[in-house]
Amino acid sequence: MSERPRSAELELRHADCGYARHVVLRDVSLGFRAGEACCLLGPNGVGKTTLFGTLLGRLRPRSGQVLVGGRDRATVSDRDFAQMVAYVPQATDVPADLTVLDVALAGSASRVGPLGAPGREEYERTEEVLSQLGIERLRDRSFQEVSGGERQMALIARALVQGARIVLMDEPTASLDFGNQVRVLSCVRSLVAEGRGVVMTTHNPEHAFLCCSRAVLLCSDGHLEDGPVEEIVREEALRATYGVGVRIGEVTMGDGSRVRACVPELG
Repeated sequence: MSERPRSAELELRHADCGYARHVVLRDVSLGFRAGEACCLLGPNGVGKTTLFGTLLGRLRPRSGQVLVGGRDRATVSDRDFAQMVAYVPQATDVPADLTVLDVALAGSASRVGPLGAPGREEYERTEEVLSQLGIERLRDRSFQEVSGGERQMALIARALVQGARIVLMDEPTASLDFGNQVRVLSCVRSLVAEGRGVVMTTHNPEHAFLCCSRAVLLCSDGHLEDGPVEEIVREEALRATYGVGVRIGEVTMGDGSRVRACVPELG
């Protein structure tokens, strides 16, 4: 007897996504599950931000549904939604001058409620997460004074403290140096290993090979391709989508494993 497919924790069902009377994406059906990392790829202006806004409930679908745990998003309170779905923005999206501990601790708000205050359990959980991510030494540092990579890790810590099963990440490696990009991508792999689901946008197709099993490619003509990374991130598909030549090969790692790599052809 075949195993029944797992239901999606977060799902778009035949959704038209857009703003006011302008539809950016039509008839989109996508489901995201815990234990899976999905890379959302596509050039500027094709609708990645619109898709995220719709999934987060910041934009109402023009038609169709957003489902959270099988329930229509419109029937799910913001507090219940936050217990199921977390959002990691780009580090520059947090202007408040808070400590790294304060930023991470904010993830407990969905449990303590709008009028409650974090207690000992929430503080202990936050300290545990900071240690897990290797940034406990930054706990009392101003969020604005640490490096871009450290800010991004603090925002990931907030998502972990929140305890959501699905984590949406908006270009988590944007503006980071090479070392910090690697640390963030390694963190994505760790989250999936813990049983969380990650959906991340990126402008670098190579990231899909490094930490994701699934990719969604939003194409310039409005259609999307969804499937295993090796089937979606192909030379011809990237060439058609981005308008540049691309070569994909394999690199042998120190442990003998082979990882695919993507290199642009410079004219």
